[in-house]
Amino acid sequence: CKSLYNRVLELNIKYHIFGHCHSNSKLMFNNNGIYKSEKFKTIFINAACLDHSGKFYQGHLIEI
Repeated sequence: CKSLYNRVLELNIKYHIFGHCHSNSKLMFNNNGIYKSEKFKTIFINAACLDHSGKFYQGHLIEI
């Protein structure tokens, strides 16, 4: 949601890690579930392990 996105940017944190589907998100996540903005320092990581239909898949391995 837009208010959460704005709050995360306001906090200026390095990572925002969450685990829920963003199928209607305006953010463009890469195939590893990561969104990096050229404009902001925060890296958004979608660590969900369910697909859009609710079925389990391996999820994402992320090296920080």
